[in-house]
Amino acid sequence: RADTLHEVFKAQLTSFNMKLDKDLADVIKQQMIATCNQLNKDKQENAVNPRTQIMEIDKKLERLKERLIDEEINRQMFDKYASKYIEKKKAIEKHLASCGNQMSNLEISIDTVLSYAGKLNTMWDSADQC
Repeated sequence: RADTLHEVFKAQLTSFNMKLDKDLADVIKQQMIATCNQLNKDKQENAVNPRTQIMEIDKKLERLKERLIDEEINRQMFDKYASKYIEKKKAIEKHLASCGNQMSNLEISIDTVLSYAGKLNTMWDSADQC
């Protein structure tokens, strides 16, 4: 029966509840932050290369503008190459945004997880009322 299954699951969740004092929660939080930073280290290092590429594209665009002003190239050539550089820059920026530093809300997320850790069974029980 569903009621029985619900109560059995709720009892199982009780065994996973964690009662954390503030000091222990702080230690766990710092360790979780360190672990996340370590796991995301490659992403942070890979973000440097695209930034360099963006700077190089900006230099190329600036040089292209100078060549147009100095009449070394015509408007058609400028438009052709500028649009390619701009498209490439947008693609790199999009990639950079997707692997950017997503750690800004990490502490808030960890605090939420730690607060949930002490009340799994009551959360399960209250979800039944929704």
